[in-house]
Amino acid sequence: MVFALDDVDLTRGVLTPPPTESAITPALSGARVGAVYPPGSWPTPELFFYPLGKTATLTLTQEYTSRSIQNALDALGSHSTLYLPPRTTWIIESALRLHPYQEIATLGYPDREDEMAILDAAQECRPHIIHGANKPRVQIRNLVIEGNREKYGWDPKAESMILLGGAISKQVVDRCVIRNPRNWCCIQAIKKAQGVRITNNWLSLAAEEWNWIDGIRFASRDGLIAGNQIVDATNRAIVLYGASGALITSNTIATRKNQCLGAIAMSEDGDYTFTRVIQNTIITAGAYLGVGIAQGASVWYVQQKEQPAARGAIVIGNHIKSEGTGGTLGYGYAIGSDVADWTCTGNVSEEGVKYSGDVFWTWPTGFLNAPPAPFVHDRYGNSPGDQSRSKSLVLQPEFVHGKIQGSAGVRPGAPTKFTTFAPGQLYIRAGGKVSLEKVEFLFSKDDGEVCVREIHGQHVLWEGGARGKFHDREALEHAVLVLGHTGKLMIVDSHNPTYILCDLTPYIGDASGSPDPSPSRCSPTLILSDIAPHLAIMNAAGDTLLSSSYLAHPPREFYVGQLTLRPSKGRAIIFVLTPQLELVVLRTREGVSVPLPFSFPVDPKRFEVLWTSGKNDSVDYNAKLMFQEDGNLVLYAEGHKPVWSSGTHGNPPPVQSMRWGVGSAEEPFIELIDESGAKKWST
Repeated sequence: MVFALDDVDLTRGVLTPPPTESAITPALSGARVGAVYPPGSWPTPELFFYPLGKTATLTLTQEYTSRSIQNALDALGSHSTLYLPPRTTWIIESALRLHPYQEIATLGYPDREDEMAILDAAQECRPHIIHGANKPRVQIRNLVIEGNREKYGWDPKAESMILLGGAISKQVVDRCVIRNPRNWCCIQAIKKAQGVRITNNWLSLAAEEWNWIDGIRFASRDGLIAGNQIVDATNRAIVLYGASGALITSNTIATRKNQCLGAIAMSEDGDYTFTRVIQNTIITAGAYLGVGIAQGASVWYVQQKEQPAARGAIVIGNHIKSEGTGGTLGYGYAIGSDVADWTCTGNVSEEGVKYSGDVFWTWPTGFLNAPPAPFVHDRYGNSPGDQSRSKSLVLQPEFVHGKIQGSAGVRPGAPTKFTTFAPGQLYIRAGGKVSLEKVEFLFSKDDGEVCVREIHGQHVLWEGGARGKFHDREALEHAVLVLGHTGKLMIVDSHNPTYILCDLTPYIGDASGSPDPSPSRCSPTLILSDIAPHLAIMNAAGDTLLSSSYLAHPPREFYVGQLTLRPSKGRAIIFVLTPQLELVVLRTREGVSVPLPFSFPVDPKRFEVLWTSGKNDSVDYNAKLMFQEDGNLVLYAEGHKPVWSSGTHGNPPPVQSMRWGVGSAEEPFIELIDESGAKKWST
C-alpha cells in the first residue's frame, strides 16, 4: 500500500506511520514517479525503540537548559541514550556536544510534533545547536529543534543547526522537526563522512530571500536522505557535495512563501559515483523555484575556466508538480556541460507546471541562458572537451539543448529587457513588429526594410539592408521575416517559404550545404534586447552570426573555432582563433558562405586573410582568448597558460570594451577602448 501525496498536509510537522508495503522502483516503463513514501514514513527498522546501552531520562524541576542536558550527556558518556520528557522545552544557550555511540531523543519516540521535547535556541547559541561531527554512530531522534530565526533574525556567526560527518560517521537524524535556522542550513554532514542517515524529518526555513539558507548540506559517502519534507528553503533544499554511493529518495520539497534557488543541487565539487537521486517530489505551491534538480557545477555557477567533469550519478523517477495557488520554475531538470557518465531518465514535469523567469542578467557578459523549460541540457558547453562528455550521458528524450550557466541567477517574472526567437518562432509580416520597453524590431511595409529603432524618438539603431530590394508591392504583401535553422535571417514568401525574397545574411549557408553539420551550429537564437547589442543571432556553439553592434564587455571568452561574423558588402569578415594559437581575421570571397562548423586549415580559395597574429608551431584545441575584467586581452594555451597579452591592465583610464572593426583607420579589426571611446590597443 502507498499513501497518496495529495493527502499529506505540508503545513504541519506531523510524521505519519510507515505504510505496510511498498518498494523503491525505477520510474521507467510507466512505473510510479515521485516520492513512494509520504513525508515521515520512510521505513527505519534499524532504529530500535529502546536505548543504546546506558540510559537516563532527564527530569528537573528548576533548570531546563543546555547546561542540564550537557551534564547528563557527559555523565552517561558513550554507548548511551538520554531521553527528554515529552512536551518539555529546553533553552539551548550553547551547542550540545554528543559522545560516540550516543543518542538523544524524546522519551517514547513520539511521531507528533506537539508531543516532542523542544530544543529552543537562545540568541547566544552559536554556531550550532547540536554538534556531532567526528563522533561515530550518534543518533538524534524525535525532537523539535528551534533555531528562532523569526525571533532573533539573521546571525552571521551562526552556522548549521546540526553538525554531523567527519572521518568516522554512520550517524542518524530521524523524525525531528527542525526549523528557522539563523544561517547556513538545518543539517550539515561534512566531508569525509560515511553512512550518515537523515530520514523522516520536517524542515521549515523562515528566511528572507536575500539571506540564502540550505535545508541539508550533504557530503557523506554511502549515506541516505529519505522521507524528509523540506519547506521554503531559500538557497537549496538539498545540496550534495559529491556523496558517492548515497541514496536521496522519497523526499518532498515544497516552495510556499520563499523564493528558492534550487530544490536539489548536485552542483558542488566531489565524487558522484553511484549517487542516486531517485523518486523525490518537488512542489511549487506559491513561490518561485529557480531549478528543480541542478546537475553539474556549471548549472549553478558561471564557469571562468573548464572544470573537471562530475561523473557517475543516477537521477531517475523524480516528479515536479504544482499545488494550491501554484508557483513557477526557471528550469526543471537542468544538466550542465560538465557532467559525464551520467543518467537522467524517467523523470516527470507534471502538466500544468509553469516555467518562466528572467535570464537577462547573463546577456551583457556575452551569453544568454536558454529560456526556462522543464528539461534543458547544455550539450556543447564552452570547449571541445565539454561536447565529448555528452556522448557518455543517458538522457530521456524530453531534453532539449540550451545554454545554461549560473542558473542560480534566474529571476522570477517575465523578461522585459529582452526576448528570444528560435527557428520557427520568428514570423513577422510586413508592417509587423516586436516591442520591448525601449526598442522595437520591425519589418516595414513601406520599403521592406528591417530595423531596430527606439520606441521614443524613433531613432534607428540598426538596419538590415533590405530597403530597395522590393520593386513588386505584391511580393511585399506576402513577405514574412523568418530565422533559418543555421541562423539565416531572411524574408521569404509566405505562400512558398522556400523562396527567399531577400537574404539579410547571405554569408550564412544552410545545413544541407555542410558535409557534417554540427547540431550545436544548427541551434541559433535571435536575441532582441533593450541594451546593446540590440539585435544578435548566436548559436549554441557560441558563434556570433550577426550583431547590431560589435562591442564586447568583460569578462568574455573565445575558444578555438568560435566565430564572430561581421557583414561587409554582402560578404563576411570572420574573427576566429585557430588551433595554432593564431588569431586571424578573414573575409569570404565573392559568393562563398561560411561553413558551420568552421574547418582548419583555412582554404585560400574561399577566404582571404586580412590580418593574423602569427602562427605557433603547436596545435592546441583547448586554447582560448579571454577579455578579462582587468581590461587585459590574454591568449591562454591549454586553457590556462598565458602565452600573450595586450598589456592593457592597470593603465588608467581602464579598458571598458573590445570592438571588432572593418579594418579601417577609424575601426581597426580589433581594438580595446576606454569609457570615452579612446583606443588603448589595436591590431
